[in-house]
Amino acid sequence: MSSSWDKSSSLVWWLWFVLMFWVFFWAFYYTGLSHSYQEDKVDVVVPNTVSVSEYSNQMALEKPGTIASTQDILVTAQANWKVSKISAKEWDEVKWGQTIVSLSDTIASYKLQADRAKNALDRALLTKQQTKLSLDQQIDAANNAYQSAKQAFEYAQKMSDISVRQAGVWLAQAELWLTQADSSFDTLRNSFQWTKSLILSFMREVLDASDALLGVTPYYDNLLWAEESYIWAEDIHQKQDAKKALLSLYELRDKIDALPDSPETADDLLADTELLYEWFQKSLDMAGKMIDVMKNSVSQEYTFSRATIDWNIKYFQLLQVGTFAKAQQITSTVVQYKDQVKSSLSWEGTLWQESANLAQENANLVYENTKAQTENSVFNAEIALKNAKLNLDTLTQNRDVQLWLIDNAIVDSRIAYETALTQYNKLQVRSPVSWVIGSILVSEGQEIWVGTQIFKVSGTKKQQIEVYITADEYKYIQKDKPVEITYQDQLLTGVIDAISTIADRTNLFKATVQMDTDIQLLWDVAKVKFPIQVAENTLLPLDQVKVLNENEWEITIWDWESKKQYPIKIRKTRWDFVELQEALPSNLKLVIK
Repeated sequence: MSSSWDKSSSLVWWLWFVLMFWVFFWAFYYTGLSHSYQEDKVDVVVPNTVSVSEYSNQMALEKPGTIASTQDILVTAQANWKVSKISAKEWDEVKWGQTIVSLSDTIASYKLQADRAKNALDRALLTKQQTKLSLDQQIDAANNAYQSAKQAFEYAQKMSDISVRQAGVWLAQAELWLTQADSSFDTLRNSFQWTKSLILSFMREVLDASDALLGVTPYYDNLLWAEESYIWAEDIHQKQDAKKALLSLYELRDKIDALPDSPETADDLLADTELLYEWFQKSLDMAGKMIDVMKNSVSQEYTFSRATIDWNIKYFQLLQVGTFAKAQQITSTVVQYKDQVKSSLSWEGTLWQESANLAQENANLVYENTKAQTENSVFNAEIALKNAKLNLDTLTQNRDVQLWLIDNAIVDSRIAYETALTQYNKLQVRSPVSWVIGSILVSEGQEIWVGTQIFKVSGTKKQQIEVYITADEYKYIQKDKPVEITYQDQLLTGVIDAISTIADRTNLFKATVQMDTDIQLLWDVAKVKFPIQVAENTLLPLDQVKVLNENEWEITIWDWESKKQYPIKIRKTRWDFVELQEALPSNLKLVIK
């Protein structure tokens, strides 16, 4: 019994020891973990922030004003009219701008005049818009024509240089051939290399001109841009056949190049000469294929123009037909050389010298004709370029002049409309302030003249504040909202009693503010804060905006425990605040500088 108890006690003691060890272990672990967390934690300094909505509600237009006493205002007629209706009676309370007396137009139809003036103004504005659009389109078209003429001129210069150099090479070769001409077989055999070079030169010209349009080799394929997609667009099979023919011509060129420069035997000379003539004919056939496929190409004004297509057709025609001297010369030279080789197999012909003379004459003719034609092409391209530049400069200069004349017409139309509208508005005689009608001095049906007293309004308070505002500020004032007044360290309130509809000689409008509290001292200065009338959340203080460049601005906001730059678009800068083009989120937090 005692042994069993000892074992039980020992077991309980070990369990208690393990439990206490486990408790102390986790206590020390969490204490260290907490201490480590506190060491790693970094306090975030939160700057002063305010929401966009709070800023927008705080924005106001602050203007200085003069405290003055109210008085009776006598309203008189501005022209000769007839009273048609009286809309108030004596001692009625009226608001600023309320119609008191309506007049009928007994002399001229001011309503018709105002409508006509408004139509004239609308037509002038529409004319400017249409004229500007038309002028811009003309300038764009002239600029495109100028760029095309510039490219054509540069292209003509380049092709002129190439053609003259090529003609010079043929002339030099013909002169060399003439000096080395001999009727012997050895001379013919030695001249094989020159004939071979002449045909290779012609073949390379056909290959380069064709490959520059088709791009069958890697070199020209890398140089192509948008042109190939417009070439032979109407017949894709024709385009593929032309490419196959061009590749075959490249193979023939390599075979010609592999021929010996001076065949050893007469049989070899005759056979090789026949091959040269046959492969030369295939070069002419390739030029004919290019003529046909170019005729089926689709033109694109700025990519592959009609002028470019026509120029290429003409170029291959000059290569393919005999109307161009160099093609005729090569054909004649090859045929004559072949005949000379045949005749030399049986006898020493005398035609070789004559053929060399004729080749030299033809080469001279080719050179002179090529030089004259290319000079004429460059001259015509230069004239076209100058005319295009002159047309572009003239249109650009005339644009500003024409728009300036239209702007003057718009100003005249606007003045006429405002004048007619002012006369028409005089038909409705309105109260200039929110006071009380003291007396009505006319009756319905009565004829009145300029200066006739119509009615009198009387003030109900002794003090008011007179504030002068600009036309630009006029647009932003909320006339039906209370205003804040600061006077001698006192914060007062008031309401807008009246705002003149016509500016004075200094282009300012007078706003009259009635104070809720009487002030004993008159003619003193007070500050008036007018509520601003704009879309919600579109106003920000100017000093909160950072200018990046002419069209980019940003503000600093607080988002997720860090400062960030937020891009904005500004419609207009006003006094000490800016008006945004788009409203910001109302809960956006701005960092106060």
